[in-house]
Amino acid sequence: MRKIYCITLICFFIVSGLSINYAFPTKAIQDISIIVKPRRVSTKASYQIRMKLEKPLEVHDWLKIIWPKDTQLPILPENKSQRNAELKRIVESIYIGTSPCSACQGLPVIDYRENSIRFNTHMELDPANPGYEYVDIHVTDRVGIINPTTPGMYELKIQTAKELDRFASIPYEIVESKIGVPDGIPSVEVTPTGINYKASYNIKFKTGTGGELFMNRSRIRVTFPKGTNLSKSNKEISKSSILVNGKAIGQQPMIFNETVTILAPSYIGNSQEVSVFFSIETGIVNPSSPGEYHVQVNTSEDVDIVDSHSYSITKEIPFLEVIPEIVNRKASYKFSFVADKEITNQYPISIQFPSSMKLPRYIDKKTVFINKSNPISISVRKQLLIINPDQVIENGKLLTIFIKSDAGITNPPTPEAIQLEFKWKDTNQWEVTKAVQIKEPSMKFIKANVDPCNAQANAFFAFTLVNGSIPLEKTDKISIHFPKGTTIPPEIDHQLITVSGRDVTGIVCFETYIDILNPRHIESEENFEIRIQKEAGVINPENGDKNINYGLKTKSLEETIQSPEIYLYPPIPVAKLNLQNGQEGHNGWFTSTPLLSFSTNQKDVEVIFWFDEEEETQLYRKPMALEVGQYITTLHYYAQNSYEKGERVDTEIKIDTIIPELEIIKPIQPTTYTNQDSFLIIGRVLTQGLEPNEENHATDLDRIEINGIPTEYLRDDETKQFTFNLSLDLNDGVNDVSISAFDEAGNKANRTYRIIKDTSPPEIVIEFPTAENPSLEKSFHLKGKTEPFTEVYINGELVFVDAEGLFSYPLRINKIGNTKLFAKAIDKSGNITDQEVSVWVGVTISLKIGSNISVKNDKSTKIDASAFILNGRTMVPFRYIGEALQADISFSTDPMSKLVSQVVFRKGNTKIILSIGKNKAYVNEKAIVLDSPPIIVNGRTMVPVRFVAEQFGCEVNWDSETETVVIRYPVW
Repeated sequence: MRKIYCITLICFFIVSGLSINYAFPTKAIQDISIIVKPRRVSTKASYQIRMKLEKPLEVHDWLKIIWPKDTQLPILPENKSQRNAELKRIVESIYIGTSPCSACQGLPVIDYRENSIRFNTHMELDPANPGYEYVDIHVTDRVGIINPTTPGMYELKIQTAKELDRFASIPYEIVESKIGVPDGIPSVEVTPTGINYKASYNIKFKTGTGGELFMNRSRIRVTFPKGTNLSKSNKEISKSSILVNGKAIGQQPMIFNETVTILAPSYIGNSQEVSVFFSIETGIVNPSSPGEYHVQVNTSEDVDIVDSHSYSITKEIPFLEVIPEIVNRKASYKFSFVADKEITNQYPISIQFPSSMKLPRYIDKKTVFINKSNPISISVRKQLLIINPDQVIENGKLLTIFIKSDAGITNPPTPEAIQLEFKWKDTNQWEVTKAVQIKEPSMKFIKANVDPCNAQANAFFAFTLVNGSIPLEKTDKISIHFPKGTTIPPEIDHQLITVSGRDVTGIVCFETYIDILNPRHIESEENFEIRIQKEAGVINPENGDKNINYGLKTKSLEETIQSPEIYLYPPIPVAKLNLQNGQEGHNGWFTSTPLLSFSTNQKDVEVIFWFDEEEETQLYRKPMALEVGQYITTLHYYAQNSYEKGERVDTEIKIDTIIPELEIIKPIQPTTYTNQDSFLIIGRVLTQGLEPNEENHATDLDRIEINGIPTEYLRDDETKQFTFNLSLDLNDGVNDVSISAFDEAGNKANRTYRIIKDTSPPEIVIEFPTAENPSLEKSFHLKGKTEPFTEVYINGELVFVDAEGLFSYPLRINKIGNTKLFAKAIDKSGNITDQEVSVWVGVTISLKIGSNISVKNDKSTKIDASAFILNGRTMVPFRYIGEALQADISFSTDPMSKLVSQVVFRKGNTKIILSIGKNKAYVNEKAIVLDSPPIIVNGRTMVPVRFVAEQFGCEVNWDSETETVVIRYPVW
């Protein structure tokens, strides 16, 4: 029994517990996520905090961030004024959304015991407002937060004025970071590997776990070993000759001794592979001694210097440089080698040239250099050149021999591969250089210039070439081949393409190339230039970040020759401002806050923006809500990639989300009846706490309108309220009164009332037929308007009136002209109107000879030329009579005299053609002889009025006493 009792008691408590309604408190903050950049230990970093608000924060409410104990907060100075200045700088380096916090809301409080910073919000953060469900707080690295010294997972906490509980973030990681850890130690590929060779270097490594590289901000440093010669200055190096992950650098490299520093041209993440390629055009020359070498690599994010794996530089057959490599031409010759033993002027250097080459009997020693200095003496023995150096060349040192073209040594007369043999006196064995092919002269590119060299850009092209051995004759066809993806217009003006300054004589455009006709004779081996102007409309390929080249073909070339490679940069960066979801008001204001976002025309583009005169710029990352309230701010922004900045754009953004507070004192009720002729309306508008015309704020009150009419108002300086009153004159019947208060932004507060007064009789207005708009039929519907719900009688017959006061009544009138009718209207209050109305049927036109006044249905109109009689016929302006008869008119002019030569009238199925000065007219293509042909008088075209009017079926009468023509239509 006890057991059953216990079980029953337990069940009772369980059921009772289920019946209790627990109210779980709403957390002030949820979903706190953290992005730390950089996330390396012991490094100054920025903290981007995103959190979901559940409870709103008002202006001046505080918000506290508590960092982990090992995180170092900025140290404040002891001096009070300096401390306050530092606190002001710190709070203004913290952003809520896009807006920096302000010291106007109070200085922040730094508590070193709990490792926190507390600051006041300068804007309302209400999750009920669109765009404020999540709040972004950006504690920039300017605040001076330094990451913990120990790697690991950390979390910070947030506390607000609305709830004193502390809410922890999602854990974030702080790491130790070094290039190639745990894998990806730098490797080096060198091509070619010979000593003292110009070579390309491809250096590959992995960023560390916290070593992500940021476009245009992170630096990559490569230090080459001693003995490597960086032969070009940073200004001489083409940016496209250095590629990072296949993308050309955007800024000139910085060179100091053997160290090259470059900016990352795109974002590269943590633990990601990086390839830095220095092409042979960079001018890097291998060391002059063979052996194993290392480069050293570090970045601004992974600062520890890391040695690469070793790479080998070897002794190879000396490279021979011949300029030019053309048959039967005087040329320069250059080669280098490492001395196996000491060389002095007692051991001259002997150079053996091929038997096919021609050496002069005497060579000036000033045309020959050994390591940049002239020898003591030079002697020539047939194909042998003997040089006595003026210096001691130590064993193992590099020796470079350079013979200028001024020395007079001539290449072979026919194509062949040549090598030079060399030795010094106490050496029995000859050494040889690498072979160089001496060729017949052939056409080739010297350089190619494209401006701008951006993808999708309409560009200017300049190609400099040297002709081959065969002259280019005038009118020879030259084909210019463009890279795939180039847009070539179907036609180009021949003046927009020139060859050595002369316009080409013909152009044919194809999808991928352009054929041009050479405008001048071009000799063999002559330099010439082809220019294509920007106005030609040739557009670069759509995709950039790649090398491209151009081709050229003539009838003398067996294959298309290619230009040097040109790096095609991405499109010029463009940013577009998007203000989304905001409600647009008047005068450029937003009456609800929009989300600020940007879009760009390509990838790998950053948008930089700032507001007003802020010194600190911001990098756009995601859409952000603007502050609510009343303010005007200027947004400045531009897009940039690794290579260039887009155009800066300045745009003014005006926000006013506060609606005027309108209070009506009189009338009290929504509907008011009165027998007075006027009614006094009294009201006031309460201010929103901002002074009118205060700087950077909208005026609280722009205008007050009563029934759409601006109403004067007064401002009470004591209460800061706007008061108004207006004695409103009332119309008979219903008077709808709309009272509106507007601010400058278009925010509107509105109240509507109805005041009814009815003492006036209704008005009757005839809208059809009238003198201006007569009926052209005997039977028609009389149309008019009066007050709604009014009884209308026409000649004693009741007419239906709709809810808008419009009425229609069928009539038949058999005479042309004005007919009087009697109308009666009775409104719902019994007010009566008796009125005589006029209706017009048909058109009567009167024209008096010598007068420029025309009378149409009793309405006088001035015409641009007076009627006159010619050959017994009345002549009138052709445009006037055409429009008066409601005909369509047109004319044509003589191409020589520019005067009217022919006029045409069209009305219904009738077409009349009259020719100036000709007595033959055509009516529907039938010829009719005129008594008086059309003529031009004082620039006006005059036509016989009777002929034209009668052809359209009008009645034409002549009053000889008054010399007046009377035209009537229609004729029944």
